[in-house]
Amino acid sequence: MRATRLLSVAAGSPIRLPASAKLYPRASSTRMRTSVISEISIPFSSILHPGFRIYLQSWNTLFIRCAQENATARGVSWLPLSVHSEKQMTLPASELTPDNCAFLMIDHQVGLMQFLSSIDPMQLKNNILGHAKTARAFDIPVIMGTSWPMGPNGPTMPELKALFPDVDVIDRPVVNFWNDDTSRQAVEATGRKKLVISGLATEVCAAFPAISALRDGYEVYVVIDACADFNPMITDVTTQRLAAAGAIVTTWVAVLAELAANTEVNGKHIGLLLSEHMGQYYAAMNGFLGVSPNADAVRKGIGLTGEPPIPMTGL
Repeated sequence: MRATRLLSVAAGSPIRLPASAKLYPRASSTRMRTSVISEISIPFSSILHPGFRIYLQSWNTLFIRCAQENATARGVSWLPLSVHSEKQMTLPASELTPDNCAFLMIDHQVGLMQFLSSIDPMQLKNNILGHAKTARAFDIPVIMGTSWPMGPNGPTMPELKALFPDVDVIDRPVVNFWNDDTSRQAVEATGRKKLVISGLATEVCAAFPAISALRDGYEVYVVIDACADFNPMITDVTTQRLAAAGAIVTTWVAVLAELAANTEVNGKHIGLLLSEHMGQYYAAMNGFLGVSPNADAVRKGIGLTGEPPIPMTGL
């Protein structure tokens, strides 16, 4: 039998549709026109034959069917695909600024930090504190919540309570932060339509309110490295779920940099927070302060005035 050339596609890789690709709409799929589809993305590692047909099943789901009969034996006859086009691509309406967003820090509790092991616990602590200090540096509203604090989840991290002594931590009786009236009303009271969410665990305490808020018309950023799960696979799956739902999956340093915007004005926040909570930067800054002729000016400009200049990372 003649060998068939196959194309290997990694998870999440975009595939540009060739001009010869044919779309076959099924019933109830008339809302999407062929012309708006620019690429498709495979949600898991797959093997695709170059000669394929695309079957449009619904507004945002495609099924790919290989044209060759022998493709069926390879287990790729039908694969669910996500549609990406210029009209559907998730883009924020504007950049994050200190005046247009609120931080939702959900269930950062000491018990959860002990058994959610998808990330090193010290790194997780640094990420959470760096993210929290970002909100404090730019005077951004912060809403904190807990679930089952008297049980194994434990109380809120004491460092967070020390950073925000005036913020009342909302203890809710329901799983989804967004379904708790007190929590949701606290968000609404800020008047902000961009929500920067982090939580333990990602798959529930960050993902559930993120998707609910998207449904209610908010722009949602999920700070994935200030979250954790039972294992990395859960985080990977949840990241894909959030991105597919329309959330902007990001990191605490990316949020810090976007909020800082101008390094001449806000570079001190970047320098200080990275020095305190990013180990590699901590080492680099210590080295710089030890040898640079303008170390004193930089130290004073950033605010590294203690002894030693940079406190031990994570504290």
